[in-house]
Amino acid sequence: MSGTHWGEIPKIPIDDFFIPDVTADIESSMSECCLSEYEGETENTYQEDITLPPMDPVMMYAIALHKYAANMTEMIKVAEVAIESKIIPPDTRPVIPKMPKIEFKHKPNPLNFIPPDMEQTNEDIKIPELSEVVVKKILAKCIATMFAHIGFESSFQSVLDILIDMLEKFYLKVCGRFVQALDEEESLKTGGFPNALERVLVESGLGGVKGLNDYYQCRVLKYVNVLQRRCKELDNYYSQLLAPRGPPQESAK
Repeated sequence: MSGTHWGEIPKIPIDDFFIPDVTADIESSMSECCLSEYEGETENTYQEDITLPPMDPVMMYAIALHKYAANMTEMIKVAEVAIESKIIPPDTRPVIPKMPKIEFKHKPNPLNFIPPDMEQTNEDIKIPELSEVVVKKILAKCIATMFAHIGFESSFQSVLDILIDMLEKFYLKVCGRFVQALDEEESLKTGGFPNALERVLVESGLGGVKGLNDYYQCRVLKYVNVLQRRCKELDNYYSQLLAPRGPPQESAK
């Protein structure tokens, strides 16, 4: 019984098929350089290098003290085991890091103000446009430095990614509040704070500029003094372990 049925695909004659020649594509795909870019088809892109300012030398000094304390702790453990085995440990301890010399951009003065020639206007400040990749790299460096400053030596990448996202959200929140505070100052002229930045810092729970300064004085400058004392105590204890000990003297009868 001849005829067509509903939904049946009509047959196309073989002569109507077009079979392209893909021999050249197959040969190129089998080449070792098949994934290389074709010449003349790439767009010339220019990426400006961004030079980050150096980290706080006091924080970097604290990280070096943490490293010294960790090394001395391991050396003390080895020395104690050697003394129990009646072996004199060698004096191979490292030198305690020295406080770096901090150069101020301006000479300190009694009122602690910035000279007029050191002040910058809004026209002198160039705000770079950062891509998402560059922002992630900068935040990762900041997170790693902050946690190394308090003694952490390693972490998982997943933990680092979570902290980077949290820090990014925090900065976006602070910047959003700062823009809002500037708009309110221009339109509503709401005061109570010396400037918009001070208002944002207080409302964000950072305690204003004074709160940031108090935090830096306590958690950075004074923290270095604590680490220096700790390193000195470890060095003195190791010196006591290396001190020669004579045979115990018998008590006089």
